[in-house]
Amino acid sequence: MSSTATDLTAILRQVRRLELRSERQVDALMLGAYRAMVRGQGMEFEELRDYHPGDDIRHIDWNVTARSAGQRAYVKVYREERARICRLILDVSGSMCFGSIPGQSLRNKLQTAAEAAAIIGVVALRNRDLLGLTTFSNRRLLHLPCRSGRGHIMHILRSCLAAQASADATCLTLALEELYRTQPRRTLCVVISDYLRDEIEFASTLRRVARRHEIIGLRIDDPGERQLPMARAPLVLRDPESRDEQVFVGGPAAADRYRLADQAQRQRVSDAFTAARCDLIDIGTEDDCFATLHRALTHRRRHA
Repeated sequence: MSSTATDLTAILRQVRRLELRSERQVDALMLGAYRAMVRGQGMEFEELRDYHPGDDIRHIDWNVTARSAGQRAYVKVYREERARICRLILDVSGSMCFGSIPGQSLRNKLQTAAEAAAIIGVVALRNRDLLGLTTFSNRRLLHLPCRSGRGHIMHILRSCLAAQASADATCLTLALEELYRTQPRRTLCVVISDYLRDEIEFASTLRRVARRHEIIGLRIDDPGERQLPMARAPLVLRDPESRDEQVFVGGPAAADRYRLADQAQRQRVSDAFTAARCDLIDIGTEDDCFATLHRALTHRRRHA
């Protein structure tokens, strides 16, 4: 058997495990932010009521009317049940390949992001919603339209779990600008990234796009990048996107400077989401994605 076929078999097995696991846990996610999205078209039965002159006779429930011995007629009342639209926007830039460090995490950032995306996909499948997928770095790499149906959503799940990190840099601003241009209807957009690269226009672009769409950010990080190793010798660090290298003097002072710079960068991203009135959920490569999403979306629902 070829390696490609083996990889596909493993991905399909992973999708099936996600589906089975979701049977017990996905309803909790559906009670959270995912249900708070805009609805589209469709009809769902709501109640029976007495027939009134002018009602459409096609909506008369003849079985219930017959049980009343012809004394009263009843009609079915339907409420509009619109199709929910969700788009997954998945960062596959070079920095997303970081992680899977023995003793710290079992998977890298892209694998964690793909699992989180696949969980949202399973929710959409169970909820019969429209789902689309965009993967990006500093350009769009894959764009699947928002559609419903098991075959389409299984394709999205496989695409998420099979995603490979590129050697390119991240450009979240470009991804949001394209979303604004190509997605005219109000949509729940789940933007999954490590949000490491500072972009001058990111905060203003996020605010503008959030006026049209509901945006939830999933920020993926790894414990290995939150602090420098406590080494006395100089450290050579390489940017996984630009490939630039910098030498840092080891020791506690360098570790403190790194930690403070990391905290400042994370705060800038958090402030951008707060200013845009969007939620930002942190997921570590060592975390249980189901449990983290459940806690965050439950908290969001309670404080909505």
